[in-house]
Amino acid sequence: MGLHMARRSARQSLQYQHPPEQRSLMDMKLERNFHEAMLAICRQTPLQCIDLNGRPYNPVRFRQMVLTRGGWQTAKRLIRSNELPDGFVDLAAGKGLHLSMEAVMVEKDWGDLFTAEELDVAVKRLRAAGYEPGT
Repeated sequence: MGLHMARRSARQSLQYQHPPEQRSLMDMKLERNFHEAMLAICRQTPLQCIDLNGRPYNPVRFRQMVLTRGGWQTAKRLIRSNELPDGFVDLAAGKGLHLSMEAVMVEKDWGDLFTAEELDVAVKRLRAAGYEPGT
């Protein structure tokens, strides 16, 4: 567990997500930065990850979700799902988990964008697939 996650775990268990009109400018900036980070991994993935057919892996559905819902809302939706996202499975197969949404979530301090529980799910998914966050 990263230092920022340990600090957050200590101060936050269940966090209330404020409606957009009540969120701080800092939260909105973090959300925008996270959105840009999600688009960046969409651009980097085809350059760094090969699918099971030997072709560059292109996260088309994930990119569409990010563009439609925003990076933060997409991450919230996927991390709360009981099913492992197809893109995560594809990235694991192509040795590209460093480019996963989960890795981005846990390897940088995103302030209060994610609850401790959401970050814990991301870490567990990564470790279950053989990826140690922060490496």
